[in-house]
Amino acid sequence: MTSTSLARTLLVANQKGGVGKSSLVSALGSLVAASGRKVLLVDSDQQANLTNSDLGAEGDRGRSLGMTLQYGEPLVPLTDVRENLDLIPGGPVLAAVSATAALSEQ
Repeated sequence: MTSTSLARTLLVANQKGGVGKSSLVSALGSLVAASGRKVLLVDSDQQANLTNSDLGAEGDRGRSLGMTLQYGEPLVPLTDVRENLDLIPGGPVLAAVSATAALSEQ
């Protein structure tokens, strides 16, 4: 069995803030990474709670994810935030993505 056959994707989402999404993702990602599996977490929140508060990482303020979503640029993860755990940081730059998406729908 190859490692790609074991790949899994999990999305944690809720419109309401403060329900524990970031904390849950941080805990689950850290548990899986601690078991030796490679993990990539994506913080798609403008507040970057997963990036800053939960993982204590210095991110790019959401620039990489924003540029990927808007212009198709390659994602640039922070590597080895924890052993076996990489991160696509969130941050306020993602506000521009929301605004652009809202305008394009009109």
